[in-house]
Amino acid sequence: MSHPFWDKYLEFEERLERPTNIFALLGRIIVIPLHQYSRYFQRYRVMAHERTLDELVPANLLQQFQDEVGKENTVGRSKSTAEVERDVRTRVDAHYMTIYNRTQSETTKRWVFEQNIKRPFFHVTDLEESELDGWRKYLDWEEAQGDFQRTMFLYERCLVPAASYDEFWLRYVRWMQAQRKTENTRIIYQKASYVFSPIAKPDIRYSWSLFEEAQGNAGTAEAILEAILVAMPGHFDTIMRLMNLKRRQEGPARAVVQSTIESGTCSHQVTGALVVQSARLLRKVSGSPDEARALFQSSMESFNSVLDFWAGYLDFELEQAATDDSPEQLTRIRELHALIRTKGVLSPEMVKGLSAKYMQWLLDNGGPKIAKEYMEFDVEINGFVCTSHLLHFVVLTVLQARIRPNQRQQGRRLGWARGNILRRISKRHCSKSKGLAANLNLHLTFPFRGVDRVGGVLGNAEHVSSHTLVVRRIVLHLLLHLMFKYFYGQKSTYVS
Repeated sequence: MSHPFWDKYLEFEERLERPTNIFALLGRIIVIPLHQYSRYFQRYRVMAHERTLDELVPANLLQQFQDEVGKENTVGRSKSTAEVERDVRTRVDAHYMTIYNRTQSETTKRWVFEQNIKRPFFHVTDLEESELDGWRKYLDWEEAQGDFQRTMFLYERCLVPAASYDEFWLRYVRWMQAQRKTENTRIIYQKASYVFSPIAKPDIRYSWSLFEEAQGNAGTAEAILEAILVAMPGHFDTIMRLMNLKRRQEGPARAVVQSTIESGTCSHQVTGALVVQSARLLRKVSGSPDEARALFQSSMESFNSVLDFWAGYLDFELEQAATDDSPEQLTRIRELHALIRTKGVLSPEMVKGLSAKYMQWLLDNGGPKIAKEYMEFDVEINGFVCTSHLLHFVVLTVLQARIRPNQRQQGRRLGWARGNILRRISKRHCSKSKGLAANLNLHLTFPFRGVDRVGGVLGNAEHVSSHTLVVRRIVLHLLLHLMFKYFYGQKSTYVS
């Protein structure tokens, strides 16, 4: 779809009245698969009749055609100079018809992909997924053809509308590397990093750093990563890549992690994750897990709300169990899991995730008594899944209760609802259903006026129906009960 550019180029040469340049330019255009290839070819054929033979084809090809005509001349009667030139021009014309047919075929093949390109220019808005998929298929096809120049031109075209997509930059450099074009690959990395890809999306720079390291330029690779840290201090992935780069070049690089921790430029979450890496490096340097374990224990209070810290600590102890299956190591893991549940300031889902890892380890490495311990943990940790469904049962039960507005004894209504709730709980066979039922039985016998004092939750009791009041009061008390039970691990002491 580049014919507007070529039209402007031809118009420029026409204004300067340079027919030789026009003819040479048309000779370049007719071999390119363009949408309007036929128009350029017809114009080229018209101009070819006015040009000399040495302007039509290269000297070696012209000599070949002349030799072929000369052989024909020796067989029959001798041909005049005009006849020889005519025969040579016929062969030249046939040669360009072959080029025309090939260009036509290539254009037809590419049109399947070209017609899906709706936006060939750059814009800050995202491309549609269908158009991105079209570029992927087009590049796949062009790469399969094996033409280096055509494939490179297509990548350059693609990276005009898709300049903000690292996917295509990374694909371009991988293809160029496969062609063993080192300097071309470096230019692509520089163009992407300096101009198009923001530093907040460092993937292309990570790839560039690895490329330079592979070329033996460790200093350049390090400078690329350090430049990212200047723009994004405390970026965890970049710190880890810089640490690993130094480790590959110089050996264990714990100093990189320590200096970053001490600089105070990282967030609390990132610092906790860096402590884990520091402990792992300390384990590699010292050869003993004791120093690393001491670092974990001394940092526990500071990072008790960081998931990566607890996950790293647990993974560390589980890894030690692979080489140390002593009862002491098993005790350490159990104590650590208990600390995660009691000392860790983590969300319930985070605790469940870490506990699931510990429970799986129990199954994979435990002895004959592990099954009982596993089941106890399963009830204790995952039991809230059942408890969380109680609110659903309560609301359904109360809504299904046929409470008539003209009934005056609210206690009878509530007693009826409470009985149905407890029956539903027992039918569902919830874990710890007896304890929950007892607590529900306690909290559902509250005085009504005590709940009415909770402003903004129940609203004014004078302006709502008796049915709505019952629903709201039961839901409120159940929520309070579950909150105390789950977050504090003890029976609710809430009194209406």
